Amino acid sequence: MRLSGLRIALSVVTLLASTVSVSAAELTAVVTTTMADVSVVRDGEFDVVRLRDALTTYEEGCPELPLRLVRFALPEGTVAVRAGARVLSRSDLGGGFRVRPRQP
Repeated sequence: MRLSGLRIALSVVTLLASTVSVSAAELTAVVTTTMADVSVVRDGEFDVVRLRDALTTYEEGCPELPLRLVRFALPEGTVAVRAGARVLSRSDLGGGFRVRPRQP
């Protein structure tokens, strides 16, 4: 599967300097990622995209892309009613990549 550099940037670094908020008492976290945190290495015919201190997608056969989890501890008795993420800036990795599918 071939993806353009821009699409990779959007898929891989979706939390590049983005905010995540949970509504009610409005909790906010800012997750910052720099280009130094991103690496793309060739593995045979595929490119492997890595993000420092990140997990990867887990569904077998889908593109293996890094992801970061943001967790909030809610006070007892509260319920999260809304959550969202907003990208504050983007960086283009340039070129096209053949992202490796997630392996078993």
